[in-house]
Amino acid sequence: MKNLNENNLKQAMHLYAEKMADEFPTDDEVADIEFSAEFERKMNRIIKQRSKPMFNFFNTTTKRVASIAAIFIVLISVTFSVSAIREPFIEMIKTVFSNHVELKFDGDTKECITEIYGLEHIPDGFEITNESISNIDVNREYINKDGIILSYTQQAVAHSSGVCIDNEHSTHHTITIDKKEIYIVVSEWNITSAFWTDNGYSFSLVYYSKMDDEEITNIIESNTIVGYQEEE
Repeated sequence: MKNLNENNLKQAMHLYAEKMADEFPTDDEVADIEFSAEFERKMNRIIKQRSKPMFNFFNTTTKRVASIAAIFIVLISVTFSVSAIREPFIEMIKTVFSNHVELKFDGDTKECITEIYGLEHIPDGFEITNESISNIDVNREYINKDGIILSYTQQAVAHSSGVCIDNEHSTHHTITIDKKEIYIVVSEWNITSAFWTDNGYSFSLVYYSKMDDEEITNIIESNTIVGYQEEE
């Protein structure tokens, strides 16, 4: 697949618009159709721009009209293509054993971290005390005045061997945030953990106290790209 750049985008738009225009009826076939004065005024303004590259493909008024629809479709297609590239799909697979649960990740995993994520929302009173960023993981630790710790991890899934979670001394449930499955664990020692995937990475949140689903949702919804780094 070619890299998406300005030249490739222009070429795709030209080819797709030309193909679409060829499928529209000829001037003779639409000779009996009458357009409103307002429509004709707008189209005349567009036709005056015929010297621009996009309109050089079309030599009839009908095909110029068709080109607008074709360009719109191309832009929608490009939007979805970019979204698919930027948001790889990863499945979080849960395997339940007698004394633990294994989380493994399968799909469009990434070898290294090029988009650095961070939380825009953290609970009141917490301040960051530690941060480490490498090409395979990002770790941040926050603490409040009561000594409660909140830790956050982003990992390149290709380097992850998965997660093992005790299920003899904890409760487990899932919630959905923006179509992403969030796997939540609350231990007997009141430690709340959340695991999820996004854009080819795995993420985890560990809060050394009880945290309700609403607060977890607020935190995870704020997870966003805060920086970039070169692939090593």
